[in-house]
Amino acid sequence: MRQLRHLILSGFTNAKVQQIDVSLPNLQSLHLKPIFSTGYMGGLRFNNLTSLRKLAIKTDRSNMYISILNLSPLNLSPLNLPRCENLRKLSLGVYMENLPDLDKLPPNLTKLILKFTELVESPLETLKKLPKLKILKLGELSYKGRQIICSGGPDNFPQLETLEIHDLTWLEELIAEEGAMPRLKKLSIVRCSGLTVIPDRFRNITTTTAG
Repeated sequence: MRQLRHLILSGFTNAKVQQIDVSLPNLQSLHLKPIFSTGYMGGLRFNNLTSLRKLAIKTDRSNMYISILNLSPLNLSPLNLPRCENLRKLSLGVYMENLPDLDKLPPNLTKLILKFTELVESPLETLKKLPKLKILKLGELSYKGRQIICSGGPDNFPQLETLEIHDLTWLEELIAEEGAMPRLKKLSIVRCSGLTVIPDRFRNITTTTAG
């Protein structure tokens, strides 16, 4: 078990089970597929995920109303994400409503995908401080606000090269203050029919698809 490199866990139940400590120092990818809204992660507490490079937490669209990164109702602390220093790719496809604080996220992420999270506040205000993030994808129902604002400054998304915004039906404005996203090379906007405001300095790197 300690030599396991790839793991898929599916079908968490809402039953309380005895806690089990799991040490997987060689695990490189972990895919969690919760089904029920629950305060428990199948009774598992992960230790020593020092080799983890890719983590996906997704649920079926019909069962998407599950809180993952908030400590209520589902507690993500058994994963100890801040200690996963080798984690580079994170994909979240579950109902969250709010992102956690920066110190609750993996510090060395290079790619982040959000989908069905239904965030009520712009995720950029938290994510802009991730120093190595290069690719950010905001997919279907990831954000319910009308504005996405990224404040300026060289320390805000210092490495971000690709921003993809897909199927955000509420979105009307994308605002980037002077100096924000200094290395952005690609902005992809797909099926965001209400989005009418895009920063002028991004127009030459923007592709827009209506459907």
